[in-house]
Amino acid sequence: MSGLSLDSVNERTVLERVRCLRSLDGARSSKDEINATVIRCLDGYIAITNSLTLHTTETSRTSRARKVDGAIIESAKEIWIPPKQKLGRCNFPGERVLYLSGDPMTCLIELDARKGEHYWIGQFIYDPAKNLQEKITFKALGVINEIGFMKSFARVPFTKMLDLPFGKRGKKNTEIITKALADLFKQPVSDHDRHKYVITSSVCSYFWDDPLNFKKIEAIFYPSIKVNDLESGHINIAIREEAALRHVTLNKVRRVKVVNSYYEYDVVDESREILDCGRIVW
Repeated sequence: MSGLSLDSVNERTVLERVRCLRSLDGARSSKDEINATVIRCLDGYIAITNSLTLHTTETSRTSRARKVDGAIIESAKEIWIPPKQKLGRCNFPGERVLYLSGDPMTCLIELDARKGEHYWIGQFIYDPAKNLQEKITFKALGVINEIGFMKSFARVPFTKMLDLPFGKRGKKNTEIITKALADLFKQPVSDHDRHKYVITSSVCSYFWDDPLNFKKIEAIFYPSIKVNDLESGHINIAIREEAALRHVTLNKVRRVKVVNSYYEYDVVDESREILDCGRIVW
């Protein structure tokens, strides 16, 4: 990223960048080609970042789920990042990213949970004992009105944001690129077209590694693709493993049974304690 302000770029050039971004094909282009195109298309795009403190033990709903396969979960590792993480919306194969949802219901929606099915839902909290800074620096992607989105997510304390040196042209150009990113992140992806993740992962890499954001971005917020309704507050969070290890702790695990098509559930069992070694006590 050159740091060239979008105030100095004409709208026609930005629209051409957007067309180029939207024409990317993860099945036909190499990772390096896609990365180069993403960097060129987003050059000068100022990342709106913020800091948050995850919810307290009493109010935490930040969650991760997996379907019950018959065996009881005995270790926190079983609901952590998989040993071999495949290509995802915010990571390339081999990159370690912890995916969480803003609430348990979003987890079940993402997994296409059906009535009568059982799931493990892990509840994650921010652990102040792990990091005295008490904040995770994050970026919201796939959100057209980033500031409004972050303010509407009431469980996130809204703290100081980077000043955005936009003139009228820069603001318009930023809105055009943000809308293009929103379209990218809202694309549904099936097992048959996972190559689409190469593009969103390249976009995430651009922000993970952008030195001009002043702070290293540790987490990316993006709307639930399956809900596709920002007003509902259903969001997902991708946190790089090194940041997750510093900031968050698995606080509780529940076994739940989905009771209807609205993803409501009954709690069947709940962990009594999670030991420092990671063992889950039922």
